[in-house]
Amino acid sequence: MASPLSIDLLIGGNVIASAFVFSLFGLSLAQAYIYWLNSSRDRFYLKATVWTVMLLETVHTIAVVHFMYHYTVTSFGKVLMLAFISWYDLLDKFAFDTYSCEILSALSGVQ
Repeated sequence: MASPLSIDLLIGGNVIASAFVFSLFGLSLAQAYIYWLNSSRDRFYLKATVWTVMLLETVHTIAVVHFMYHYTVTSFGKVLMLAFISWYDLLDKFAFDTYSCEILSALSGVQ
């Protein structure tokens, strides 16, 4: 049985979620590449929206990598470090979860 401060319970779900994030990023990257090959007739605003989404996805994936590296490599064996929230955790929770839909709707002109 795992203790209350077990690394398995505290960070295990994040490792699985990170693998899911990387898979979705790869799919998004493939879709953006296919779009780039076939988007010669699209308007600038649509192209800008697609590339803005890809930029946000890339920044999000970098934040996830940094989060996982910090908590699994830099803070390895320091269970109490999991109690502290760093700036990139707040960035990930706040900027991408809360405002990404608002940014995309503003870019696409949908109110």
